[in-house]
Amino acid sequence: MGACTSDENDDSNPDRKNQNIAPTKKKKIHKKKKIHKLLLLGAGQSGKSTLSKHMQYLKGDGFTRAEKYDLIPTIRSNTVSYMQTLYMETINCADEKKNLQIPKELKNAFEGIERDEENLFNLSEDLAHKIAELWECDDIQDTYRRRSEFQLDDSAEYFIEKVETLASSKYFPSDDDIIRNRVQTVGIIHSNVKFTVQETEFEMIDVGGQQSERRKWGIAYSNISAVVFVCALSGYDSTMMEDEKTNRLKDSLELFSTVANNKELKDKPIILFLNKYDLFERKVREERIPITVCTLCRDYIGPPDDPKDSVGYIEKLFRGRVGEERELFVHRTVAIDKENVLMVFRSVKQSVLQGVLKLAGLIPI
Repeated sequence: MGACTSDENDDSNPDRKNQNIAPTKKKKIHKKKKIHKLLLLGAGQSGKSTLSKHMQYLKGDGFTRAEKYDLIPTIRSNTVSYMQTLYMETINCADEKKNLQIPKELKNAFEGIERDEENLFNLSEDLAHKIAELWECDDIQDTYRRRSEFQLDDSAEYFIEKVETLASSKYFPSDDDIIRNRVQTVGIIHSNVKFTVQETEFEMIDVGGQQSERRKWGIAYSNISAVVFVCALSGYDSTMMEDEKTNRLKDSLELFSTVANNKELKDKPIILFLNKYDLFERKVREERIPITVCTLCRDYIGPPDDPKDSVGYIEKLFRGRVGEERELFVHRTVAIDKENVLMVFRSVKQSVLQGVLKLAGLIPI
């Protein structure tokens, strides 16, 4: 009879063995969370890469000390380039009858300045001091106020105003410096910027927005959860860097139309970021540049200095490029504002999940 009884401590008992290995099995069959891939599309200088960098900082792995250190030469070089652009534009466009109020010692500030072997400008403390003084000149400020007439990065003012700090041997970039620093995206960038929003995991895929890069976009269309199209609102009064003839808002709208009507993306949620709203608001309200300067907006009859009415009109232009049956999720964004970006991406999470559920037939279309 004794042979028929089972000892609870006897490992030969099959039930006991199953009890021992059950926890291990549970670990092995743990379901991996789905990563939702967001494809960032938009014209050059729309702010796509800034959004991507911000999410890396806010919800991803952040920026390593090595990454920040490696960008110091680029930040310094860009700042020199910004002032050089302003200075040359001031000189070239000056009326022959007008005497420029630029001190003699600053007029030759950029003579002898050459790029190094990596095509970057060096920023000495002496040059930084001259740039700071040039920035205070009325002629340079007048040129800056008409910056929509030539090509100047949106972050120029931010970096020029801290140029002497940048030139210091003790300078080390802040997170804000990294986010604002412009590095042109070339080709398809699987940047592996992974982040989590309210327990939902995302990955950003950034692509070059210049005209020469757009033909490569199709490579990235597969296996994505949603398209995030970024339009720079502030470009309504300026032209593209590539040809300096085409209005930026016009180019963005036409590009959006192409994306929205692409057969490969017909089942994907489209999320529109009307970006750089802060700069747009400044132009419309403070600088009194109405959106009617853009031929696309000539029919706008709202208050010329009201940014909310103005952006509402622009939003309608984009909505008119998608079919009535297709849902478009629209957000007004400020890519350099962390609170705004976080709030928007919480809404993006809902938009993506809603689109995934519709595609799976779990909620009605």
